[in-house]
Amino acid sequence: MRHIGTGLALLALFVAIRPAAAQTAALVGTVKDPTQGLVPQANVTLTNLATGVNVGTVTDNAGNYEFAVVRPGNYSLKVDHPGFKAYVQSPINLLVGERARADVNLEVGVATEMVTVSEGASGVQTESSSMGQVIDIKKVLDMPLNGRFFLDLAMLAPGTVLPSTNNRN
Repeated sequence: MRHIGTGLALLALFVAIRPAAAQTAALVGTVKDPTQGLVPQANVTLTNLATGVNVGTVTDNAGNYEFAVVRPGNYSLKVDHPGFKAYVQSPINLLVGERARADVNLEVGVATEMVTVSEGASGVQTESSSMGQVIDIKKVLDMPLNGRFFLDLAMLAPGTVLPSTNNRN
């Protein structure tokens, strides 16, 4: 009986965690200097603009950083390293299931100087071959969906086709 209770608890935990894992995004990038050399051990901070919560990491020996699991939303990215101007990029809009790339080119200077970039990460998905689209609530409410069948929303995504109902070859 004890094993059944443990099994049910583990199943409940898995069921509770799985939807949360599907509602995340990721941000990756490479930090380089003006000569396109890699910058290891740079401090990278990602701040959620809505909540003010920030997470930090340090670039590896190849100058790469990764925030593998973050909540979708608007973020500010800050990178600093001794001998370089601080770099800030904002806003970076991360969507559900997106794995965005924000590469950073640091400029030589004093750390008290700052380079601010006011564009988000590239709209081209280069980090994954998966395809997806976020459909905002306004589109959902404005659409004349017959019976509000949610799968009809898939037809809004480019490249989506209806399966053939013709069984003849």
